[in-house]
Amino acid sequence: MSTSPETRSTTVEIQLSEEEKQTLETAAASRSLSLSEYLREIALIAAKEETIQPQSTLLSEGEWEIFLSLLEGPTEINDNNF
Repeated sequence: MSTSPETRSTTVEIQLSEEEKQTLETAAASRSLSLSEYLREIALIAAKEETIQPQSTLLSEGEWEIFLSLLEGPTEINDNNF
């Protein structure tokens, strides 16, 4: 996950209370990281986890019935695709 400083070209600013900043600095120090390194690391991990979470779709009762009928119904073979 390490990126060389030369390839970084964007800055992100966040607003924190002093207490929040102190909490983050303490966590960063416990891992021998600067605050910036720590925030970048945990933000990237969280973002990657967000993007791999399975997505769900909520169907109405009518949509569910259509979905089931498509699953259970006979399949039609299209000779043009083979």
